[in-house]
Amino acid sequence: MPLKLDEDLFLPKSMKDEMRKKYGTLVKKEDELLNMISEKDTLISIGDVCTYTLFKLGFRAKLYIIDYRTKRGPFINDIPKEGYHILNVKNPQSMITKELWNHIKNSLQNDKYIRIEVDGEEDLATLPAIYFAPMNAIVIYGIPDKGMAVIKVNQKMKKQIENMLIKMEGSHWN
Repeated sequence: MPLKLDEDLFLPKSMKDEMRKKYGTLVKKEDELLNMISEKDTLISIGDVCTYTLFKLGFRAKLYIIDYRTKRGPFINDIPKEGYHILNVKNPQSMITKELWNHIKNSLQNDKYIRIEVDGEEDLATLPAIYFAPMNAIVIYGIPDKGMAVIKVNQKMKKQIENMLIKMEGSHWN
């Protein structure tokens, strides 16, 4: 049975090292990314630089989540808005708000192309994005100063993410 979030989640200090682990395949160059994805893949992108890179390479993400920041500084971009339903959400650092959780869940359960603009921080959005992604979708997120992590969603990864979500503070599930 899928998790249903009742309140905001907080990343406890005890999980910070776990969150820093690399998941998926680390990609440092655009040609490496081109070799890993195709136009028929369901793409989900978390982060401004990753999303900008995808569009620059000619790909269209089903869902992308941005906060107009990179490495805690501003990121001015021309990531296309056309053809996307735009949702705005507040999401503080080290949190997954109930609103962000539901936006991601609903976005991945319909046929629309969705852009979620976060006032705050989008880093932890990777967790519910993987959790709700369809099997074999590709989730891409940035790792500052290292590159991009590319994850092909499978049942093992979903279970790993579920276990992480359950350990987060404030996690009351029904």
